[in-house]
Order: sequence, then C-alpha cells, then structure tokens
Amino acid sequence: MSSFVKREYELFALLLMNRYLPELVPLDGTAKGESPDWQNDSYDFGIEVVRAESDADGDAKAFSNAYIGKPISEIPKKRFKRLADRLSVSKENTLGAVEMFSFYGRMESDDPTEESPFAKPIVDRCEEKLKLLNNEYKQFGRNILCIYLLFSPDVDSAHVIYKCYEKRAKQYNVTFSDLFFIGLSSVVYIDCIKKLIYHHDTINDNGRNNLDGLVHKISALPVCEDGMVLYDELKKQGVKLEEGKALPMWEEKNANLR
Repeated sequence: MSSFVKREYELFALLLMNRYLPELVPLDGTAKGESPDWQNDSYDFGIEVVRAESDADGDAKAFSNAYIGKPISEIPKKRFKRLADRLSVSKENTLGAVEMFSFYGRMESDDPTEESPFAKPIVDRCEEKLKLLNNEYKQFGRNILCIYLLFSPDVDSAHVIYKCYEKRAKQYNVTFSDLFFIGLSSVVYIDCIKKLIYHHDTINDNGRNNLDGLVHKISALPVCEDGMVLYDELKKQGVKLEEGKALPMWEEKNANLR
C-alpha cells in the first residue's frame, strides 16, 4: 500500500471492510463522497478514512519509499543520520528496513488521569474527525471511522486506543459508532455501540497483493467521482465485484470493552 494515493487508500479501506464486515458495509448502494469519504443512504452508513501518522512517520515512509534496498553510500548523510534510530542495514550494506512507527512512552501512563503517550497521536486524528462529524460532515445511523496505522494492532493496544478515544468522545454530541483499524499485518474492529472488539491477522500476502492490484485497477477507471455508486459504475466498466462474505476469523478473546 506504500504506493497508494489518497483515493486508493479509501478504496482499499472500503473493500477490506466489506470483506470482513459485509453486513455492516455492503458495496451495493455505496457511493463516493466527501465528508465522509463513502456514503450509503439505503443502508444508512458513512465511512471516513484517515491515516494516523505523525510528520516524523510520514518522513520515515517517504524515506523508505526512496531508499529501501539501495546502498547506504547513496543515501544523503544528513537524512540517514536524522533517522538512524529507525533504520536497519542489511549484510550487503544496503538499507534493509525503516521502522514505520515508534512507541513514544509506555502504552499506559502511571497516572490514570493522563492519556497514554502511545495512543495520543492516533486519538488526536480521531478527534479531528469527531469535530468534523459534529459540524460539517453528513451524519448517518452508523458513522464509521477507518484508521490506517503504521504498526500491527493487537487486542491489548486496541483496548488502550479505545479507552483514550472514549474519554475524548464524551464531549461530543455525535460520536463514531464503529472504529476499524488497518495495521501492517492485522486488522481490528471495534463496535462502539455494543462495546465489543474483534481482531485478526489480515488476509495472506497473495490475497493482499490481489486486493492491492484490484485497487490500482479500479482507481484508474472513471468510477469514483463524488456521487457515483461504485458497484454500479464498475458493472458498466465490465468489472464484477463480489460482495464480501463474513470471514469466521475474528478473535473475541477479551472482547468486551465495558
């Protein structure tokens, strides 16, 4: 997904959510919109897609895209030095990997009144969207926020994020009914109404690569202008999308958030 543009991030999120949660997010009737990014009046839901990355994380991602696999000697010394603590070097003396997310502080603070330093940058992005949901965005029966993370969330980290999110959300009249986290190698779904959390590793590499390819293919077609119903427009283009089937993969251990 590193080569995705904004529209492709939105497409990938929709298709992945449909694959895991077809009853909540059917493709039928889902139209491209702005504020939020996807809208379905028939099934009464809207989806906003956001990436939770700091300026430092964005810089690390750009650095990775530009230099991964290249000889260290070709990398500008100033840039290499600035990110040195996040880089690994291969035996061939090439850039082996860039850590795309760092935990700044422990997951939970010793002071229960303070917010987790780990969760703060993520919840900051959630609150930006909460403000818009309460002022500018079209509201639906289900207001869904899909968040890309630069690490792989598990149940424990999702609990911490949700606890911090819930604390912030209390000050708003309208809040997100559902949170869906897309990580590097896992996905987490939080039903904020029932207060349940679900986690699982994402589809295998082949499945993910196929989905990446499908997203690139769709984004090259004139099917995602505002107001266009994706499912119908793709039919006109001869691209058949099958509705997702709920995957019996959700891990519900420690699922209750109450």
